[in-house]
Amino acid sequence: MKLSVIIPVYKAEHTLDRCIESVLSQNVPDMEVILIDDGSPDKCPESCDRWALKDKRIKVIHKQNGGPGSARNMALDIAQGTYVTFIDSDDALAENTLLPIIEYLQREKVTFPLAPWGEGVRRTGEGLQVRGLIDILEYPAHLYIGSPKERKLTFENAIFDISGQEAKQSLWLDNKLYTHCYSCNKVFRRSLFDGIRYSETVTLGEDIRLISQLLKKARNYATIDTGMYLYYFNGESISGSLKFADELLSSHLYAVEQLDIDIYSKASRYLYLTMLNFQIDAYRFAKTTPAEPILKKTSIPLNCARNRKELIKILLMRILGVKGLCRLSSSVDNPSIIHR
Repeated sequence: MKLSVIIPVYKAEHTLDRCIESVLSQNVPDMEVILIDDGSPDKCPESCDRWALKDKRIKVIHKQNGGPGSARNMALDIAQGTYVTFIDSDDALAENTLLPIIEYLQREKVTFPLAPWGEGVRRTGEGLQVRGLIDILEYPAHLYIGSPKERKLTFENAIFDISGQEAKQSLWLDNKLYTHCYSCNKVFRRSLFDGIRYSETVTLGEDIRLISQLLKKARNYATIDTGMYLYYFNGESISGSLKFADELLSSHLYAVEQLDIDIYSKASRYLYLTMLNFQIDAYRFAKTTPAEPILKKTSIPLNCARNRKELIKILLMRILGVKGLCRLSSSVDNPSIIHR
């Protein structure tokens, strides 16, 4: 079972070696590593070529800068693995992460109704059921290493049947997949990407959009308790910038549309509060005159508040509405009193 490891490379000359070494040391017997030099202006292009000469598993493509979505898409076009996974060039993998995952994927099969697409599928009995491969697998991650927000994301071994629409919605809402919707700590069956690619116009939030699309197609979703993706804090990364909150908000709206989720329903209360944070930030950091808020006012019980700030925010939304709350947060010198 071949694994394609895709690494977009841009301005990572100080971390690239660490990233590649962590991948090559995984002892996966059948693996290709695709380095996409996204027009990096530093020494990364030379480093990529040097690594390719050292290890025949590495393929290198040099391209004009187009962003991480463009780089990942180019790699997906040439990937040969049954499964694909993504790693950012400023991150790394802990020892013995990928091999147990590949062994798990080879061992675990799932039964579901006969699908019109997919590889690794065989008919059983009357052909009404198939025994097939896991579509998406998520493994633990050590997040924001080196920052005050550092924490570990862990899972139990489980396989979720998400062949039905309600199950997909439950995974997003009840399991709070929207809070850890990263591409990089997941392994995907490559055939899921047939007809699906990353957005090349979104600066932040492309993972949310992509995974919501893949979930529409997926019939199962697995989590595993072994391995660790090492996500290092990078002060220059756009992922920590509130100035792109408008794109995060639009990406979440895109995802709930894909999954047919009503963000004003009782089941979506915590997702709504997360999106409300992005709405406030988007209003505050608007480059021109702030547009009308996208979110509408909704009724959320006070006992849903998980902390004091959330309680104040719910109360103020009841009194002022979403636009009034956004205006208030933008006008005060210290918005952290009521926000985030």
